[in-house]
Amino acid sequence: MTWRAFGSPGDLDLDFHSADRPVLVSRVLATCRSGCDPAEALEQAWSLSLGARIGALAEILARTGEEDALVVPLTCPRCAEPFEVRLSLAAIGELGREARGPRVEVRLADGPRLALRRPTGADQRRWLADPDLDEADVLNDLLLEGDMPAQAPGLLARVAEAMAEADLLPAFAVHSACPHCGHADDLPLDLEGLLLARLAGQARRLIRAVHRLASRYGWREADILALPGHRRAAYLDLLDQEGTWP
Repeated sequence: MTWRAFGSPGDLDLDFHSADRPVLVSRVLATCRSGCDPAEALEQAWSLSLGARIGALAEILARTGEEDALVVPLTCPRCAEPFEVRLSLAAIGELGREARGPRVEVRLADGPRLALRRPTGADQRRWLADPDLDEADVLNDLLLEGDMPAQAPGLLARVAEAMAEADLLPAFAVHSACPHCGHADDLPLDLEGLLLARLAGQARRLIRAVHRLASRYGWREADILALPGHRRAAYLDLLDQEGTWP
């Protein structure tokens, strides 16, 4: 699958304030899908694994050309000092592409082997809509081969570990040492939320650019968004310079 840069006219119709994140992610992916019928693109977005969806968001953000890394502010759990880590968008995208395989195999301590499919956006939407769902229901939903033991201490933990190893992005954690006190720890990150926040910021910047250029030149929104990003930036730079001209 290929993705285009965020910034076309229809992209500003996306509601980044939506509380329904699975729907928002699917709409972002369908909107930014290249060379595909919109209905088919939305169906494909729901069918992607959770890791593949996160990787696709990273690819879309990277294609804007304005960012090549996700800069994440963190706070050391020991000394409470702030610091930052940089995560390559290209690396996140690559991990997402690796997460499109159909199966994850789990071998239990007593020998049985289970094969599970990767959870998709459609699974996530369905699970969130069912308040009575428990972990056993989720596992049975994902089971492709093997028999789920009725009593298996640590089964859920083993399955979660195997799924995390096969699909790093949904439960992502960064191992980092604090530059202030040297404390090293694994810090969990909500990559999906961070990427959506960056795309929401991009939408706000585009709206501000449209407002300034439309107010100054009288151009239509569609015409402004159709301009290559470097040309929009050049016009905005000229407007910034006007205030310094004699």
